[in-house]
Amino acid sequence: MKSMIVNTRKTNDVRVIYPVGEFIYEKANPVRDIFEKALSDKESKILINLKDTTYLDSSGIGILIRYFSELRKTGGELVICSSNKAVKNVLHMAKVHKFIKIFNNEEESLNVLQSLQVQKAAAAAPSQNLSRHEQQLDDFDLNIIEIMSLLLEAEATNKLETNKIIMLLDKIKVNYNELYRKLKARPSN
Repeated sequence: MKSMIVNTRKTNDVRVIYPVGEFIYEKANPVRDIFEKALSDKESKILINLKDTTYLDSSGIGILIRYFSELRKTGGELVICSSNKAVKNVLHMAKVHKFIKIFNNEEESLNVLQSLQVQKAAAAAPSQNLSRHEQQLDDFDLNIIEIMSLLLEAEATNKLETNKIIMLLDKIKVNYNELYRKLKARPSN
C-alpha cells in the first residue's frame, strides 16, 4: 500500500503538517516520521491542517491522539484545522474535540498556537501553576487519551500493547484512589 503524501512547513515556532489523501494507519508512516522528528527536535506546537485529507479512520485518530498526548507531556500543544465535512464528522463522532482543539481555518489555529509562547514555559512546570488535584486530573485525562490511542492503533494493526495499557491503568488507579480519599474526607455541603 502506497504511503500518503505529507507536506510540512514551519511558521515561526509552529510546525504545520498537511496530510494529503487517506489518513489511515497503513499509509501514515510519513506523518509518524514528521511527528517523531518534531518531538526529537523539541518542537512544541503542531498544527495538523486536514484540508487535503480525504478520509480519516479510527487508526488515524489514534495517531493524532498519541502525538497529542506526547506533546502535552512536555507542555506542548497539537491542534487541528480545515477538515472537510466528512472528516469533520468523523472527528466529531469520535469526540476528538473534547481534548484536541479543532479550528475552521489555519489562520485562527496559528494565532492560537503563537499566543501560547508565555503559556508554554508555564506548562513545562505544571506543579507550580496547578493544584495537586488539578494536576492529577490532567494526568488522568492524558492517561485515558493514551489508552484510547493504543486501542485505536491496535484495531488497525491487530497488535495490542497490553503491558503499556496495564501500566497506564495502574497510574489511573493510583490517582483515582487518592482523589477519591480526598473527596470522601471533605465535609459535604
